[in-house]
Amino acid sequence: MHQEQEYVDFIQTRTFLLELVTRMEEPPNIFYLEYRIRYLVYNGTLALKGIPKSIWHYYVKKRQKTSLV
Repeated sequence: MHQEQEYVDFIQTRTFLLELVTRMEEPPNIFYLEYRIRYLVYNGTLALKGIPKSIWHYYVKKRQKTSLV
């Protein structure tokens, strides 16, 4: 979805999950997918904007890699 954007910006979690589910042949439980997104946020793979109360209340994006110079 980031490739379709002009520049990488936050995507509502609900929108991301719905897009993911429609592309999968046999999608797992939506709650499991949200758990995995939160895991990626907490380990630093994804950036978070908002409050992770529910998929309606926060946005995610791929975290930019930073180089330590």
